Amino acid sequence: MKLVEMLGFLILLFLASVEPDVCPIEINPPSMVVRYGDPVTVNCTVSTNHLGMGWVAPQNTVDQQTGVRSLLWTVEHLTTWDVAPLCFANLVGKPQCSKEVSVTVYSKCVSLCLLPLIVLKVLQF
Repeated sequence: MKLVEMLGFLILLFLASVEPDVCPIEINPPSMVVRYGDPVTVNCTVSTNHLGMGWVAPQNTVDQQTGVRSLLWTVEHLTTWDVAPLCFANLVGKPQCSKEVSVTVYSKCVSLCLLPLIVLKVLQF
């Protein structure tokens, strides 16, 4: 029984000493709603030393930069419907970490909004 208790204690000690896998990236804003064609800017900040950071996105990828703590992803005219920009950081002595920005792109309704009105007019005759 003492061996089992000792083994349990050692396992708890090991688990308590393991650092949680935390990605030190902060995205601001973390999510957004943008009209198709409008500008968008998101800031990525890394709170620890790193070997480089950057943005991967279908529009305006930002190549890896060194010696910076913050990096902007900026698009003058967002024209990609399925956009999910990803900020990444190559950490010292740890695996690369990344965080994705939730971006919802919308457009003003033009032709589809008129369709119910056209159908309604036809049904009136």
